[in-house]
Amino acid sequence: MKKIILFLLVFVLVTPAWGMKEIGYDNPIHQSKTSGMEAETAAYMSLPTPSSSITTANNYIRLVKYSTGVTLASITANVSSATGYYFITNCSVDLRWTKGFYINLNDGAAKNWKALVSGVGTGETGTQLHTDASCTSDPNGNEANATTGWSTYHGTMSSSGVDKMAGSFSLLCQPDVAGENNFSKLGNCPQRRLAKTTFNIRADTPGDVGVYNVDGDGGAGTAIIATGGIPAIWTAYSTYWTNTVATTSYTGIRLKRATSSDAFLIYVDNLSGILLSTPSLYGVTTGTPTVDSGFNYNAASFVATITRD
Repeated sequence: MKKIILFLLVFVLVTPAWGMKEIGYDNPIHQSKTSGMEAETAAYMSLPTPSSSITTANNYIRLVKYSTGVTLASITANVSSATGYYFITNCSVDLRWTKGFYINLNDGAAKNWKALVSGVGTGETGTQLHTDASCTSDPNGNEANATTGWSTYHGTMSSSGVDKMAGSFSLLCQPDVAGENNFSKLGNCPQRRLAKTTFNIRADTPGDVGVYNVDGDGGAGTAIIATGGIPAIWTAYSTYWTNTVATTSYTGIRLKRATSSDAFLIYVDNLSGILLSTPSLYGVTTGTPTVDSGFNYNAASFVATITRD
């Protein structure tokens, strides 16, 4: 009798209940209980080319869900913060694992931008702002022997067929006085929208000229190429700028001299300005953010803190 009872007990313990599916090692329920895999980690790893390892992503996600969160110091990124266009793009780190959590960007001056991450980036798209037919508009299919869309305060500029990166013409700039010189006016960028500008440039000699973002009112904003740093060979550059100057303002690039001396020959070509609508592959979309007054959207870097609320 004891043997029969023992046999029945062993049979019950090792046999799944009738009508129930046995949980195997390859079953997600079993994996989550044995490996500590979070659902958010699995979702992130299924995205195209995740840059974080499964261990790193899972550790980050668990810190956010069950502890005080994750802080990423000195990341570079650009922020669009207008209604219908809330996103973070051009990120130095892959932020897609933060979907479903809150991200706070600190600009280094105690000003913050915080929002719930609602989606992941798939690639930057937008509207072309450089619609003028000119000697620098090769990417837009309307190159012309003209300087339309460019202005000069000091020095001279002209359409030149002597040295060009693409097409038949480029812009030849000869800034000859210290201060504001040649600049492009690409198109209107609404307040808190983000624009991306790309161009090619070279100089016969670097001289004391630098290249800057146009800050919306025609002045020189953040530096793209430091004074004296324009290369001697054709080189491509890209720059981002979030408009915080006015309700609607234009974007572009500006050449600026540091001192007054002999003119230098500088060529610009292949100019494009995109008013961005979606973030890059490693970027994210967000809900409506809470933003401190004076937050620097164009800061050189941010401290990002990811939390569950």
